[in-house]
Amino acid sequence: MTLENGLPRYFQVAYTVRDETTLDRELAPLKSIRDNHPKFLLTLDNDPPLDHDGIKRMNVVDFLLDPRSPDTP
Repeated sequence: MTLENGLPRYFQVAYTVRDETTLDRELAPLKSIRDNHPKFLLTLDNDPPLDHDGIKRMNVVDFLLDPRSPDTP
């Protein structure tokens, strides 16, 4: 978890989540958080960004290098 403007943001990081079992395992901790603050699953998978019930799944390099993203740390 990090803070932006005093509000939490949650991050889960995994090498890859292309296997359904791995994806479910990595999403579980974020799904258990019952607030509406931003949640991210960052991976090295070179897939387009996806949304899993409000959890943003994206490539970690793209996340870190995109200066336009208001959600980058």
